[in-house]
Amino acid sequence: MELDGKKLSMLARMGSGSASRSVYGGAVEWLAGKRKDGSDCYAVQLSPQEKWGQLRNVVAITSRYEKKIGSMDGMRITARTSALYRARLMSVGGRLATVRKAIRAGDFAMMAPAIMQESDNMHAVMLDSWPPIAYLNSTSFHIMQKVLELNGSPGEAVAAYTFDAGPNAHIYTTAKHENDVKKALGEIWGIEKIVTCGVGQGVRYLSQHLF
Repeated sequence: MELDGKKLSMLARMGSGSASRSVYGGAVEWLAGKRKDGSDCYAVQLSPQEKWGQLRNVVAITSRYEKKIGSMDGMRITARTSALYRARLMSVGGRLATVRKAIRAGDFAMMAPAIMQESDNMHAVMLDSWPPIAYLNSTSFHIMQKVLELNGSPGEAVAAYTFDAGPNAHIYTTAKHENDVKKALGEIWGIEKIVTCGVGQGVRYLSQHLF
């Protein structure tokens, strides 16, 4: 029996929040939901894979060490102790609206600044926690600066950095500027490996068991 996207996303969410977004291809949003039973917390597709086929995620690995504070524990500490946390909740909706609009319009240059601002805001709030949570390392900051310099050259945003709860960078760009991003990253000391990813196609149903 095949589940529809909504039910499959809710099922995947029980194992991993990221997995709930991987059900669909293209650009996907994970709805926060408000119900206690989680029935309104699932992913929806904003744009199909074909529309963003030129999008690239250039991943810069700056550390392979396991982080001392896990993502879930870090989130709990931040929500409990950061004075900036409430301000973040008030501002994140505006950035999300900008990204939604840019995705539907196919406008990468519109989306890029919001992506970087969201990443910066998240890490600033975590640093404001007590004890401070600092996931980024010196190489991470060099990557941020290099991307800003790269954007300043052509006159518009051609790349956008973002960091999860860790020091490894995800540089979003388009196929046209992929090599420029890789060349710029190659000038930074401390990057151990560079991996490039394209847009995912979502889940695939198999006719046979994996085990």
